[in-house]
Amino acid sequence: MIGPPPLCTLCERLRAVPLSGGDLTVGCEAFPEGIPDAIFLGGFDHRRPFEGDHGIRFLAADGPEAETALSAWVAAQVEPETEPDPVVP
Repeated sequence: MIGPPPLCTLCERLRAVPLSGGDLTVGCEAFPEGIPDAIFLGGFDHRRPFEGDHGIRFLAADGPEAETALSAWVAAQVEPETEPDPVVP
C-alpha cells in the first residue's frame, strides 16, 4: 500500500532548491539546503520540533484542497504505542 504524500507537500514553506549541475532538491524555510529524509521520506510530523529546524515548522498551505489533504494525512498516521521524545538538540 502506498501511504499519503509527505506532509511537506502541504506546507506553505516548501521550495525547490537548485543544486550544482542544474538539478533540484526539495527544501523549505526550515531546511533551505534540503529537507531531511526523516521528515520528507520518513513521515516525521514536522508540526513537532526537529533538530536543525530553527523553530520553523509546518505551515499549512491555504485553500480547501490543502485542508482536506492535511486531514487525510493526519488520519493516515499510525500512532506509536508510546510517543517518542521530539528530535531536538
